[in-house]
Amino acid sequence: MTTRVSRIRRLKSLILALPLLALPIIAAAQGDSSAKPVITFAVIGDTGTGDQAQLSVARQMVRQREFFALDSNEITPEQLKWLDESLGASKARWKIAFSHHSIYSSARMHSQYTKLRAQLEPLYVKYGVAAVFSGHSHCYERVKPQNGVQYFTEGASGEIKRKTLNRGGPYFAAGEDQKNSFLIVQASESELKVEAIGADGSLIDSYTIKGGAIIKP
Repeated sequence: MTTRVSRIRRLKSLILALPLLALPIIAAAQGDSSAKPVITFAVIGDTGTGDQAQLSVARQMVRQREFFALDSNEITPEQLKWLDESLGASKARWKIAFSHHSIYSSARMHSQYTKLRAQLEPLYVKYGVAAVFSGHSHCYERVKPQNGVQYFTEGASGEIKRKTLNRGGPYFAAGEDQKNSFLIVQASESELKVEAIGADGSLIDSYTIKGGAIIKP
């Protein structure tokens, strides 16, 4: 009976934690009590012995960092309404969106998604979205900031499309299409730092966004 109750409690904690720990970039680093919290990654489903501590940290993170997931395969009026209302209601210092398709890209393997850009960019700009992450194109790219919003593409964790990047294009700021890579994202109250790391451990790119939106009272 005790074992069953314990399992139920662990399952309840997991269910509560999952909506908060939805991305592999939002767990708190702990150590020096005088240092400000820094976010690195979340271990999804790891209830362990620190359930309440993890949940408390997650709730604190959500108050300052909010993520908006979009189905870019079909942006419906209902989804746009949800995004408009959710961004408008957000009190987070950092608003971060993510979807499969990039609305700004220098990759030759796909055409520009100008319709998608026309649908989403006005809301990103209106509500002060700091960063947008996507995949689709099989490379890493950071484009030049567009209307105050920073866009990142990381589609090089699996298949690589070599020589797909148009490095002389109007949007290109940094990128890599010759090796596999992944991103490390760290967020504090004052900055959002994104690092692209090659499969060989090399640092491909590092970029820091300063500031963040002012939290509404």
